Amino acid sequence: MNIDRDRLVATASALVDIHSFTGNEQPLAELIATIYEDLGLHVQWQQVEDGRANALGTWTGTGGGKSLMFNGHMDTSYSGEEPWLRGVPGFQPRAFERDGRLYGLGISNMKGALACFLEAVHALRDAGIRMRGDLLIAAVCGEIEKTQYGEASGAQYRGYAAGTRYLVSHGGVADMCLLGEPTEGKVVLGHFGALWLRIRAHGDFVHTAFSEGRRDRNSILRMHELTAAVLEWIPTWEEAPSNAYPGAEIDENHELVQAIDAAHIEVHGEAPGRDVTRWFSDASALTRYGVPTVNYGTSTGLMDVELGENLDIDGLAKTAQTYALVAQRICG
Repeated sequence: MNIDRDRLVATASALVDIHSFTGNEQPLAELIATIYEDLGLHVQWQQVEDGRANALGTWTGTGGGKSLMFNGHMDTSYSGEEPWLRGVPGFQPRAFERDGRLYGLGISNMKGALACFLEAVHALRDAGIRMRGDLLIAAVCGEIEKTQYGEASGAQYRGYAAGTRYLVSHGGVADMCLLGEPTEGKVVLGHFGALWLRIRAHGDFVHTAFSEGRRDRNSILRMHELTAAVLEWIPTWEEAPSNAYPGAEIDENHELVQAIDAAHIEVHGEAPGRDVTRWFSDASALTRYGVPTVNYGTSTGLMDVELGENLDIDGLAKTAQTYALVAQRICG
């Protein structure tokens, strides 16, 4: 089973070249659905809302095996139109190569992983391999950490697993899921969830010139009392054993974790490290809907100050190979 490096780069570049900021993911979903068709996968189109869709491709197994989902989000952390990013080429939706690295908006988070999922299926099919269980690729919208509040409303603010929640509630489920968030090749067993609160301090509008003797009625000063109380409470919440993994957790001995370990060793010659993320991922939503999920993916694509978001191409190829081996072990 061989990974076609040129094909992998071409696929990743095509994904980067389509702008897919949160709220406008549909054009990329359309491209991915076309790639599914070329691969001979069964395509399920999920129209999440106007201009936004999930693309789910299923390679149906021969029967008797477990199903595995590859899951990755299409929306990008930035639009590339931010004033401080407009002059950085790696933060634009135009892929380019330099010194063995692939640059472009969203390549690390997480269009590189989506390309690796697609190349893994390409490689398995090229090798004539048939599997007993179904293998699914879910390209979803709306993962980036953002939410609506006040005047900040609309599709561009509907993230936090908006697409994956729609996915699993409309038939996109599997026995387990490998989510390709950038983890530096580490296996992430625990994921933070998300909790949004609105805290309001009531009081008077008091001009500082007239606040003498009325400080207890100044709403801004009273908010200080609230924040102090919250900061005092946080450690007690973190120390509670039941809150160790507030979003999602998977057991160290789960067969998917073991399959990733074995595949990583085969490709890299050593076992992968472990980590617990401090960021939200769709693993939280998938686990809540009964799909055990592991985050395992590329490097974080630490930004080149001058060129922007990027990934090592050799690393991409190794990730694609690892994904293919995991699919073989899980699906049978």
